Amino acid sequence: MAISRESHTSAEIDRYLAHVVQRGSSKHTIKSYRALLRRYEHHVGPDSPLPTAPRDVKDFLESMRRGTSVRPAAAPSSLNHAYSVIRGFYGFLADTGRIVSNPAAHVAAPAPSTPRQRESMVTISAEQLDQILETALEGWSGDAEYDTRDENRRVEDFLIVALLGKVGLTPTEVILLDQADVAGNSLQVRRRTRGKKRTVTLPPAVRHQFDRYRPPSGYVHLFGNPSDPRKRLGEHVLGQRVPRIARRAGAKGVTPKVLRDTRWTLFLQSDPHRLEEARRLSGLHSNDSLAAYLPKESNRVNGNVAEGIVLDRLHPVVREEVRPQLEAGLPRTAVAAAADSFFGELRNKTGLHGIAEKKLIHQALNVETGLLRVTPDRDGNDNDRSIQEGMHHLSVGLQKLVRNPTSHGSNPPLADELATDYIGLASTLCKLLDSAVVHPPETGSRND
Repeated sequence: MAISRESHTSAEIDRYLAHVVQRGSSKHTIKSYRALLRRYEHHVGPDSPLPTAPRDVKDFLESMRRGTSVRPAAAPSSLNHAYSVIRGFYGFLADTGRIVSNPAAHVAAPAPSTPRQRESMVTISAEQLDQILETALEGWSGDAEYDTRDENRRVEDFLIVALLGKVGLTPTEVILLDQADVAGNSLQVRRRTRGKKRTVTLPPAVRHQFDRYRPPSGYVHLFGNPSDPRKRLGEHVLGQRVPRIARRAGAKGVTPKVLRDTRWTLFLQSDPHRLEEARRLSGLHSNDSLAAYLPKESNRVNGNVAEGIVLDRLHPVVREEVRPQLEAGLPRTAVAAAADSFFGELRNKTGLHGIAEKKLIHQALNVETGLLRVTPDRDGNDNDRSIQEGMHHLSVGLQKLVRNPTSHGSNPPLADELATDYIGLASTLCKLLDSAVVHPPETGSRND
């Protein structure tokens, strides 16, 4: 159920903080979240309706970046923390049905405090990964180091390497796996001890080895510590085991992180348009994190869309929202941001916050009862009525044809020409909106 206009920011923040406490977060986390969200509350006004447009989130982050006479400009790490907390706050409201979608999801994450450079990422080839998997399972021989592992340990090593390099889990996700998380061809994965789980599909070869594997008996965890099976496999043990197996396969400098980076680099090299699918499978939510895995040649996606758009001709609000997405080579995200820009402007102009786009469009632009008049200085003839209806129908089209498909689920690649046209449509609607005025229907005429 969507938030009503009477639901204020402070009430929703209180509800979310109660959830943070209930899920067992540490005192430090709770204190940090409370301080940041109260600052956001002060920024938007505690007695105002909850803002639900991406621009509201971006304005708050920009105010932190600039600083004030009372507060200094925020450091990059603080901006990243603020973005994460605000996104989690709105994500909770979306997951519980109190808002239709998460506005922070369409705001580019702040630049990381230590930028991740593509050149510094270490990956291996698909052939090297297959060789490491073969070595983990089949073993090795040599004068320097004999393979003393038993069959179950070999299967376990294969599974660990495969989960990192073929499935793309993080070392922490591998360590936190429980035996009950494996069900047929599916694997339940969580990033933190009490984190929300996501489901990934196991490749057939990995599924086959799970059938052979004997996990620690009498315990819930999937991988036990070699010296004490009562405990989970430690991250430091994982950090020693993977490079050791890789060295025996002839690959030096291979760490768990290298295997994970290899998985998503190879995944996106096969088709850069699979970014949304990679987001769902990897559990990563930041566009910047995913864009780091894109092959350099995929910049042509950015170039092709940008070449079809003269940014200076776009409405300022749309231009501001889509520029970082296009620079990151994310045309689908840019299209979603452009659509959200229009709906954010429509909410701000009418004050209709906290309702779904369908109802927003009807209440704002309906030719009979809408709050806005697109041609306020005209005499209300048939042409004016046609313009009003056209604005109404185009807004519905933007929501159904553009905004919904680009924001939800896994979708086929978006052609560059189509992305250009969709962004232009959102910009045109914003320009028409600039000249519209609030003109509520006369209540007296309804009673006549």
